[in-house]
Formats: sequence, C-alpha cells, structure tokens
Amino acid sequence: MKHTLKNSTKQRLVNGTIHIFMILLSLIMLFPFIWMLSTSLKDKMHAQIFPPQWIPDPLQWDAYKEVWEVAPLLSGIKNSLTIAIPVLLFGTLSSAMAAFAFAKMDIPKKNFLFMALLSSMMIPGVVTMIPQYVVWGKIGLVDTFVPLILPGTLGNITMMFFFRQYLTGVPDALIDAAKLDGAGWFTIFRKIMLPAMKPAIAAQVIFWFMGIWNDFMGPLIYLDSEENYTVQLALRLLNSMSEATSEYPMIMAGAVISCLPLLILYICFQRYFVDSMVVSGIKG
Repeated sequence: MKHTLKNSTKQRLVNGTIHIFMILLSLIMLFPFIWMLSTSLKDKMHAQIFPPQWIPDPLQWDAYKEVWEVAPLLSGIKNSLTIAIPVLLFGTLSSAMAAFAFAKMDIPKKNFLFMALLSSMMIPGVVTMIPQYVVWGKIGLVDTFVPLILPGTLGNITMMFFFRQYLTGVPDALIDAAKLDGAGWFTIFRKIMLPAMKPAIAAQVIFWFMGIWNDFMGPLIYLDSEENYTVQLALRLLNSMSEATSEYPMIMAGAVISCLPLLILYICFQRYFVDSMVVSGIKG
C-alpha cells in the first residue's frame, strides 16, 4: 500500500513538473505574438518606452485603420489566396491520386519509383532556384502567378508520402470487394479512398496552406509589380516604408492582420493537427 502511494505521489510530481515546463515553453513561444499584438494597440511614443508596457494604456486602434492606406495589404491577401486556392485544390488531388497508385496499385518497380521521388527532396531548393527562374523568364511568365501556382498543382512530395503511409493502413479487402462489384480504379479512389483519407487530407491541407501563406522567397523572386505582391511582400513593403519613421504599431498591426487567416484556420481545424500527428505515428 505504501509502495503504491509512493509511486502515485512520484507520478503526480513528474506530471506536475512536465505541465509547468510545457506552460513555460508555451509562454516563450507565445511571447512574439503577445508583443506584436500589444505593440499594435499602442501609439508610436508608447511603443518605444522602456521598460515595455505590456497592457496598452490607452488602447489605440489607429494603426489598424492606417495600415490599409499605407501598404497594399488587401491586394496582398487577395493575391495570396489566388495562389493558395488552386494549388491546394489541384495539388492535393494529384498528390492523393499518386499516393493511391503507389500504395494500392500494381505498378512495376513502384517502390523504386517512390524512393526516387523521395530522393528529390534531398536536393536543396537553392540548387534549382536559378534554373527555374531562367526557364520561367524564357517563356515570359516572370511577374505572374504561374510559377507559384503551376508546380504546386502537380503535387507535393511530402503530401504524397504522408498519404501513402496513411493508405497502407486501409485494408486491401475493401479494394478486392469493390473489384468484385465491378468498380474500376477511379471509382475505388473516388468512393472508397477519398472518404477514408479525409482526416489526412484536412491536416495536410492546413499545413500546406500555412506554407503557401508564409512563403516569402518564391514571391520575392518571381513577382516584381506591386499590384502582384502577396501578403508577405506587402508586409516587407510596409516595414521598409514605416521603419525609418518608427511606425512600429503600424508594422505590428499589419503582421497581426496577416496572421488572422492562419489563426482562424487553426481554431476551426485544431483537432486535425492532433489527428495528423497520431496518424503519422501509427501508420507505417
């Protein structure tokens, strides 16, 4: 009895220590966002005082009104969505179809082909950056959204790998039963595999959207016109225009606005982040 009580006390102590550590780690990770939000609600003078004022007094909303006039933030949001939506729609579909083929179809040398596909992930992006720019420039598509959309619509290797791992857990008996009923491969994919992949698709779409929304290097390379700027380039423009005059509240207001779509997406689909971690851990 004493031994059991001692183990229980020790376990509670360990759990309490872990919880305290996780809370401290969460506060450290939230610090930049808290600072950003606090600064966006101050005036220029209070944003530079030391020690910093964590709770703005008084609250100032002027930065959120002025930022739309100073930087092309609204058009940046529209342009980012213009890039993200077709990439997610067509890229996810093509990735799911490729993963289904690698996981369930009888393709000669499919394991070799899949490993060759995965090996391309080892090539650093900076190696192909200049050749890709030259090719797009030769066909006159620089300063358009095509270089940022078209490659993504052909699929995402990381997403293919994740989907393939997920589909290996789907019983082959479902496919055999569908074949006996006269279903073809496309019907099996559409009516059996896609519904089974919904949690994996939802999780990967969220992660991919975050990557597209936060992408800075791609738009910086291919987009020259201000009207084509994505939200990240609009923030860079806002920073360069406002930093010299110490308009830190306006810069932080623009950063908060750019984060809102990601925060809303995370709040609405939070459970899929957890599901994706569990699925990636148990599927093999």
